[in-house]
Amino acid sequence: MNILNIRISHGYGGAEKFIISLFNSLSNKYVFNVTHFTNNTKLYKNLKIERQRVYKLADELDEVGTKMEILYFLKYIRKYIYSYKRIFNYLANSDTDIIILHSTTEKLLLTFIFKKRGYKVVWFEHGPFYIVPRAMIIKIFHRRVSVYADKILAVSKGTKFDLMKGGVPSNKIIVFYIGIDTNMYKPNKTLKRVLRKKMKIDPKTYCIGYIGNVNYEKGIGRFMEVADNLNEGSDKFSYIVIGTGPAVGEIKKINKSLRNKYICTGHVDNIHEYLNILDVMLLPTEHIEGISLAILEAMSMGICVVTKDIGGSKEIISNNINGILYKKFLAKRISDIILVIYDNSIQIRQIKINARKTIIENFKLSNSALKFKEIIQTL
Repeated sequence: MNILNIRISHGYGGAEKFIISLFNSLSNKYVFNVTHFTNNTKLYKNLKIERQRVYKLADELDEVGTKMEILYFLKYIRKYIYSYKRIFNYLANSDTDIIILHSTTEKLLLTFIFKKRGYKVVWFEHGPFYIVPRAMIIKIFHRRVSVYADKILAVSKGTKFDLMKGGVPSNKIIVFYIGIDTNMYKPNKTLKRVLRKKMKIDPKTYCIGYIGNVNYEKGIGRFMEVADNLNEGSDKFSYIVIGTGPAVGEIKKINKSLRNKYICTGHVDNIHEYLNILDVMLLPTEHIEGISLAILEAMSMGICVVTKDIGGSKEIISNNINGILYKKFLAKRISDIILVIYDNSIQIRQIKINARKTIIENFKLSNSALKFKEIIQTL
């Protein structure tokens, strides 16, 4: 079976990482020939490293959602037309059966054309569409065009509910959880000791981690508030920030006594290794997303995750069973939660065991690949 996968985005996050993992698994385990078109330089490079067939589109392409993004699209419309011509030229000389679309722009502009030409079209919805700020015309267009998609894969139940509430036909939508390679993301005590020694972290220090885009929407400001609370009269905590983003510089501005407790790794490709350092992961995000890959990665490593009861988090975490959820962010309250975790190692040990068990049973990459194969074969 021949698949064409199209992903337009400037960011490199959970969706892009999952695309690589999923299609690697499909290509290695099943008889699927996958070709990618993307404007994302990092996704392009990583797909090339994984020896997948990939073509680079114009850098200027981006998703369209807000009014400003519509204006951006009009500004670079020639780039879009040129890029779409390349895709159609490829299709004219290939035996493509199914086309996978991730980005709003391509869903709205190309789905109907692909269907008229006889291709099966599958949409990936990586998070809620209608509840987040978008231009009304985009929402209306999305709802009307969605009827032409053969299947729409929603990465969480919350995402499916949002799509249905927006008017997308429920019979088109399948909940499709993203998966984790649990053989890669598993705890390694030896590596934990080695990395802590290399990074000059005292073995007795309790490491609280943040992973993801380092910006205020994702919660780095609230993470720093909690650290500030915990730092009062205590030197037993260190703070590991894994990732990069516009707010990294803000960490350098905080007082010296606390700044010395921070370790900022910047971007790392071997996140599974760095996660071994952590004792607990704090993700105080206000960002509504489908399923957080960072949470899945941490839980697969047997790390206790503390995060807000928002988006798809409550579909992964059962409070005080395999992680900890809170309703409202108050820095003092979250600091108290961290202290309880620190002081109750026996209870937290069971939470960590349950966390990894949850991923193995419900969010394993091999299971996601198998389900994707089954969905594709029914089209």
